Amino acid sequence: MAASRTNLRLVFQRREKITSLPLYYDGILWKKSSRAKNFQRYWSELRGTSIFFYCDEKESMYTEKLDLQHFVSIEDDNSGGKKSQAASFRLQLINEGVKLKAENVEAREEWKGYIIAVSQLEVPHDLSLLPGQTLCLEEVVKQETLRQSSAPVRPELQRVLVEKPDSDLYDDVLTAMPKCFYKISRNEAEAMLERHPENGNLILRPSTENTNYSISTLITQCSKRVLKHYRVTCEETGFIIWVDNPVTCRSLQEVIEHFIKETNGVLKPYIDSEVYADKIEVSKSPNEKANKTLPVSRVAPIQHSPVLPPEHPGIPGITKFPTKSSRKLPLKQVLLKMNQVIIADDRPPTRPPPKPRSSRLFAAGGASSDELMAKLKERRARLGD
Repeated sequence: MAASRTNLRLVFQRREKITSLPLYYDGILWKKSSRAKNFQRYWSELRGTSIFFYCDEKESMYTEKLDLQHFVSIEDDNSGGKKSQAASFRLQLINEGVKLKAENVEAREEWKGYIIAVSQLEVPHDLSLLPGQTLCLEEVVKQETLRQSSAPVRPELQRVLVEKPDSDLYDDVLTAMPKCFYKISRNEAEAMLERHPENGNLILRPSTENTNYSISTLITQCSKRVLKHYRVTCEETGFIIWVDNPVTCRSLQEVIEHFIKETNGVLKPYIDSEVYADKIEVSKSPNEKANKTLPVSRVAPIQHSPVLPPEHPGIPGITKFPTKSSRKLPLKQVLLKMNQVIIADDRPPTRPPPKPRSSRLFAAGGASSDELMAKLKERRARLGD
């Protein structure tokens, strides 16, 4: 018995943490929407201005919810005249009508009284209620009036369907969307995170059904990159992050800060870099760049005149050809043949030696020319020996 009470207490604590709303009334309700054929039994709780429906009393997560801020009217449902319908009543909202059925007529009157009290902030006087029940409704009206006056800005201002709110109508601090919000799909978010990890690894985006939000992250675990997605729903109390222990945040910016705090800064909001180029240019292939940086010369090559070897120091007009060794050759190695001087060397001469001067040149010189011819003949005779 004690164990079951402990479990119910834990369930109550989890419900309070998920909804972040005060509990005003609870009990069993049968619910039937306009499209349904039969009533469905639920354990129901009136928290704030919403009715949460649970499969049974031990469930901590609700399956359906009715927002009473869209309240229009409430009245008994006596259609059919059956006794089983005596505890039924019709709840009309702006966008739908719902039939509800309590366990008995007394429970029906209490449900109607609490619903009117939280939605209209007044105690109804046309219901069959006891004085104690009326006092409880007066206390609920006071609590709900105080709660609504201190409640944060409605999350509907940050709905995806209405885009980002106009700064002229709303306070930017309270309603501005986080910078990491992008109106993209799940696949597009994964591609952005994988292609540009330097911009961040956390993206806020619309959910797949485009009615709530999702958080897409990319982290590295065991040298592997892991993509994860988290569901974030917009409720009356704020935004709920659906993890093992659901977390309620007052704004989307607080949702982002929660992820950053829980990962010790590992997750960082994805923000596109706004770096602008300062030049208009088109990248070219390396071959084109090489052709432009190394122009081809069309100038004719420079032709150097051949360098003539110096004359032999001992014999005028005799060419001295270079040898491998720098030592001087003896005169005995110089041979005279066919009026040509050939130097005995390791390699053949590159050009023929000059021809000796003609004797006609000496004839015009007179006696001096005869003397020179005689000396030349004697020298040739000695060389011939």
